[in-house]
Amino acid sequence: MEITRKDGKSSTRISLTGELTIYHAADAKPRLLDDQRPWPASVQLDLAGISELDTAGVQLLLMLHKSVTAAGSKLKLQQTSVAARQVFETLGLPPPFTAAAGASA
Repeated sequence: MEITRKDGKSSTRISLTGELTIYHAADAKPRLLDDQRPWPASVQLDLAGISELDTAGVQLLLMLHKSVTAAGSKLKLQQTSVAARQVFETLGLPPPFTAAAGASA
């Protein structure tokens, strides 16, 4: 699981690549949520590189959403892989997880 964070003045882009499953969620959590930098007004989430996603990964994404919105910021899904989109649809997740701007194969 690779996590990259690019901070701008008013937005941050987080890209996740690889498997976000129970086998990787514990390692990904501190890298994704325990960063001491504050959230800017807009957080862009790119999941185009997700090859596998399970409910542990979804739980981590929901925790990220909660963290961002609790800081008064907005999380926006930029791209999703087919694997991630299928899981979101199967679980019937609410926005922002149903409103991906773009999709990747």
